[in-house]
Amino acid sequence: IKQYLEKEYGYAAILPVQQIPRKHIIAAISNVRGPDPRTIKKWFDAFVANKLLRMLSPEVYEVL
Repeated sequence: IKQYLEKEYGYAAILPVQQIPRKHIIAAISNVRGPDPRTIKKWFDAFVANKLLRMLSPEVYEVL
């Protein structure tokens, strides 16, 4: 997912405290793991539950 974000959206490197739009994360999950909404929700929820992402606003997440 990190590699996809770096390659497709031009992030130099995904580092802690970096803010990423929700739509970029969803696009990365969709392209790497599959476009099924259940898959996207599962992976997104796993990132938040494992404290890899933290919601700053409904559309912006911070990498932890």
